Amino acid sequence: MMKTIEVAAAVIERGGDVLICSRPVGGFMAGRWEFPGGKLEPGETPAEAARRELAEELSLTGVNVLDTLAVQLFEYPEKRVRLHFLRCRMPDGAAPVPREGQEFVWVCRRRLCECDLLPADFAFAALLAR
Repeated sequence: MMKTIEVAAAVIERGGDVLICSRPVGGFMAGRWEFPGGKLEPGETPAEAARRELAEELSLTGVNVLDTLAVQLFEYPEKRVRLHFLRCRMPDGAAPVPREGQEFVWVCRRRLCECDLLPADFAFAALLAR
């Protein structure tokens, strides 16, 4: 049986736009777009993982995790992930600064599905875009 990887995905909005990031070069599905976040470490909650990953990847500290918007299971051929989509708020005046060579963009909710999103993020993006 395939192990399930728990992942926190931060959903950060700004004036109707949503923050997405590109996958780092050399990694799984490099260059595709995703909601920022990453794998939970042992004993970590999704909210703790989201705050840690946002600090590590985008230099965003003091992020407030408001609630869980959805939890979705997705199976890739080589792995299964359970994504915890968390509504997050950046502190006033904060701005993402990528630390891992990735890009970020603010995309209108209605246009999220036009981006080359990871398959695991696409179904949630379609719900968000409504």
